[in-house]
Amino acid sequence: MSNTDIIFIKIADNKSKLWRLCECIRQHFQKGERLLVAVSSPEAAKYIDDLLWRLPEESFLPHCSPSNERIAITLSQENLNSATVLFNLQTAPYAMFEQYNTLYEFYDESQPSKAELSQQRLQAYPHGRFLE
Repeated sequence: MSNTDIIFIKIADNKSKLWRLCECIRQHFQKGERLLVAVSSPEAAKYIDDLLWRLPEESFLPHCSPSNERIAITLSQENLNSATVLFNLQTAPYAMFEQYNTLYEFYDESQPSKAELSQQRLQAYPHGRFLE
């Protein structure tokens, strides 16, 4: 059985999705933890890269894509920055999640098709829980 803490974050719209992603990354950054953001496409990587430079408005989250920084963005399954925390933004469950202490997934209820994908990811992990 995996010791990975699998956390689902419920969201209902894109604005809350972006805010929750940045807030989660900020919290781990402030704790000094390494975090990897897994994305599905180069376009998604660029979008997240741009987002982390502008949100939160009062500061930015230093990161690279890919790098040995505390925050990295990747399209691969490789743990490029020796992260202990993974935020999976890919549509499929993250196959190698057991190498992380914490895995975040969005439970996106903004559209029926996204809710269905979220339900499939919830079922794919052995012991996922919702963030309180």
